[in-house]
Amino acid sequence: MERKVRVMLLAHSNAGESLFTKWKKRFLDIFDNTKVEFVTTDADILVFLTDNSAVNAIEEVQKNTFKHYILMAVSSDRAYTSAVEVKAWMNQNNISSYAIIEHDAPETSLMVADMYDAKNAFIRMSDRRIYVPNNRMNELVASDISPFVLEAKFGIRLGYKSDEAANNIDISTCAGDVCSAIGMLFVNELCGQLPQVMEIANMTSSSIKFEACDASTVLADCCGVKATHLDLLNSDEATLFRFNNTFTKAFMKAVKVKKHTESSSAVELGLDPAGMEYFLKNPLGSHHLILSGNHARKLALACIMKNIAIVN
Repeated sequence: MERKVRVMLLAHSNAGESLFTKWKKRFLDIFDNTKVEFVTTDADILVFLTDNSAVNAIEEVQKNTFKHYILMAVSSDRAYTSAVEVKAWMNQNNISSYAIIEHDAPETSLMVADMYDAKNAFIRMSDRRIYVPNNRMNELVASDISPFVLEAKFGIRLGYKSDEAANNIDISTCAGDVCSAIGMLFVNELCGQLPQVMEIANMTSSSIKFEACDASTVLADCCGVKATHLDLLNSDEATLFRFNNTFTKAFMKAVKVKKHTESSSAVELGLDPAGMEYFLKNPLGSHHLILSGNHARKLALACIMKNIAIVN
């Protein structure tokens, strides 16, 4: 069963029920009502309707200081006064929250939809068991992970092929690259697209040539998606993605597809100076995931919800 995004409306103590009813109706015109529900506790989104509502918001946040919140404010009744104060308090106390957004801004409905997708992607990922081959290559020294960290972050248990049970999912990669395996599951569940695992073949001052490794094909059977390069070849834009080995950082960047190759197993991507600097100074590893189109916004929000810092 899909879980909805929980929205809590906040106002001063003298606000009547008619105020909340009015705004609930307005929000149902903005949000997809199949993806949101209005609640009085355990909220994902805090919506400020008036001033003098900061105390109520802080009381709610103190119940769970480890989750990520979206703060939203309406453009009337001095609602931003309370929203800004609460955002400052959350920053001071290292509580994760997105920048305050206007209730009817163009990106608002997209943000809510992204949070809905992320919440349910995390549920689908949890309680899964992943098997990697025993003969794992040692070349990927920056990609080895702790099974305890993996289970704590995503609820995924790690096993090896010798432990394989009949009804469990079997994921193996070209070099036992569990970072890429988890990244593929993460992206596929969130974006509905199986990314391809690519490795760096060559670099210039403004572009990188990536070549496919066989991890994409092996993982495709697990995810029920056929691994193909056709989507990428027909796209002018792509997204690069990569976890670090402790799942505390993630790199993501929307890039331009600069050149396709005839073999369809390699692609050259154009990067801005910041993107090139990442690969030269602070890379998270050599393998990166590539998916067709720009999914950076959705991936970033999902990572923030998991307290994973964004590197770009």
